[in-house]
Amino acid sequence: MDNPKWSREEVNKTVEILMRSKQKKSRLVRFLDEVVYITAFIVALLINFVISVVLVPIMLVFSGFWLYVLIIILALSFGFLFDILMRDIESLQFRHHLINSIVIPGIAIINLIIVGTVANLMEADLRLNNVPHSPILEGVVYAVFFVLPYVYHHFYKK
Repeated sequence: MDNPKWSREEVNKTVEILMRSKQKKSRLVRFLDEVVYITAFIVALLINFVISVVLVPIMLVFSGFWLYVLIIILALSFGFLFDILMRDIESLQFRHHLINSIVIPGIAIINLIIVGTVANLMEADLRLNNVPHSPILEGVVYAVFFVLPYVYHHFYKK
């Protein structure tokens, strides 16, 4: 039985073929690749917003350790889904990965800061005796655990 490892020449030739195939894509195919990425990016932003809204009642009920556990579970769940979605888009370039690693978590932090502030105001209006939330910390925790599956796959798994 042959050795399943590829020689250096086979790897180089394969990489060269793949690079040439990307360069030979028609303008329409490159445009459609970009449309697919932008659509996935917008969907990710919308889902982040929905998760932020869903967290409001959760923040009214939970605080402390259990709130952070729920935030981590939501962030990891959506992070894994986002990673799978982005992994299936073959045309991603370095700039796309950079945007995915910085912009979406940044917007998630901003969303959770707003939502945490709203939850604090609602708790005060409803006269709930919950410990005040730390919206910045909650946003950072969500962003870190959201981007963790994506970063793990693209920087450590490869």
